[in-house]
Amino acid sequence: MFIVLNYQFSPAFKASSVASLSYESASRDTYVPSNVLDGNIYAASITSKRQLITINTSVNYIHRFSEALKLDMTIGNELRTIDDKLTSVDGSKALESGGSDYVKIVTGYNASQTNALSDHEMEKLVSFYGTWKWNYKSDLDVNMVLRADGSSLYENKWALYPALGIHYNLNNIANIPVKASIAYGKTGVLSGAEAYRGELDAYGDYFGRNELGIGLLYPAFREAKSVEVYRFDAGLEIRILPVLDLCLNYFDKTYKDFTYQRFLPNISGTDYQYETGSSLGLSGIEAEVRGKWFNTSGFRWTTDFNIAAYQNKVKSLPDDRQSTSVSFLTALNKGDALSSLVAYEAGIAKVIGNGEAKAFGGISNSFGFKDVTLSFTANYTWGADVLAESFSSTYYADLVGNKFPLKNAETPYYLSANDLSGRTVYQGIRTIEDASFISLSRASLSYNIGPALKQIIAIRDMHLFLRGDNLLTITNYSGVNPEENITAIRKRNLSLTGTPLPSSIVLGLKLML
Repeated sequence: MFIVLNYQFSPAFKASSVASLSYESASRDTYVPSNVLDGNIYAASITSKRQLITINTSVNYIHRFSEALKLDMTIGNELRTIDDKLTSVDGSKALESGGSDYVKIVTGYNASQTNALSDHEMEKLVSFYGTWKWNYKSDLDVNMVLRADGSSLYENKWALYPALGIHYNLNNIANIPVKASIAYGKTGVLSGAEAYRGELDAYGDYFGRNELGIGLLYPAFREAKSVEVYRFDAGLEIRILPVLDLCLNYFDKTYKDFTYQRFLPNISGTDYQYETGSSLGLSGIEAEVRGKWFNTSGFRWTTDFNIAAYQNKVKSLPDDRQSTSVSFLTALNKGDALSSLVAYEAGIAKVIGNGEAKAFGGISNSFGFKDVTLSFTANYTWGADVLAESFSSTYYADLVGNKFPLKNAETPYYLSANDLSGRTVYQGIRTIEDASFISLSRASLSYNIGPALKQIIAIRDMHLFLRGDNLLTITNYSGVNPEENITAIRKRNLSLTGTPLPSSIVLGLKLML
């Protein structure tokens, strides 16, 4: 629901206020039968409710210093209140303990079978901002932004975010068909509320299976703050030919001051504390070529080709990170990719691959002849690694002398993790696969029959079309689809593996009245 108020004081000065209210509710029930969980039944129910109230008030002033120079200035503030409520319960039971595949609801609370969570978080945010847009002769644009954000979630509530961007068109002054841009700024990303306000969880005594103690287990993290993001952008847009454009962009982002846990000796009922630190980097180059080769009344042909190469890296990590919640990054050093794939060899963790693609992109073409249009889009990726777990090299560490047996292993690399009982399991790596691919993601053929029917019925347009999605993928990846994996580790039981994209062919009619 929105309420908008505008008042025009003069042609150059106006004020506006927008108030909005939204309410969202969602629930999810999960049930996994015993034939999937080796004799165990699992059930869960989660309900989430969210209320968002926003009030944004601003004044805008436009001043023309001369025919060549103009300033568009906006000063405003935003108030935001977010109310989140979450209730969840989940539990499991073995068939031999009385479980049944026909009972899909967990009732009551039993300390050994059921986990329950109830959480209520409120966030109040206030932001004051100003934007100054300078324009000179329609060739030079200078955009300045200054924003101050305050949050009820932090002890150090306020953060300042400045940004500056410059866009220059060289065509009018130097007769060079080039548009250049450069920008630098700072933004912030809120950490999740659960990361620093303490955790609400089920604990304590259970009485008669129907009474549950819920409380604050850990103290709030007072030094928490937003993750700071520093970003630099530069770009060129070049008109190579009247029918051909080239766009080049470069960006470099640095993320600083993440929230993580440091584990402590449990001598006072608290076994960890929250800290901030670390920084990560992400940079990339993007290129796009747009061509309009033909555009006549009889024949049309357009092309769009794009390619991008991103690189992520670790810039700094906490000291003694082995005793923190980011201990899984112990094998990484400054400059290593955060997307590195780490496995063990002879008990030593090492980087053996990178789940980030070296480059990716797509190409699309559209051909038109009179009322018939044919188009297709292909996507490609190369240089991404995927670790495929072995189907046969899985061992309990205590049964093999805490040394991974190499006799029957496909590679000397393995992963180490604890199972539900706390025992260490060695999982061998079958192969390190190249997940490069090229895919025909969409092809369509359409015929515009509207012009022929306008004389008969009152319509604006009508298209008959035939469309195919995810028609063909060419790859050496051994799985169903190289895009299906979301962790770059193909699990032995295919967990953490996404659903392959379905192929489809659609015949339809698009009517515009």
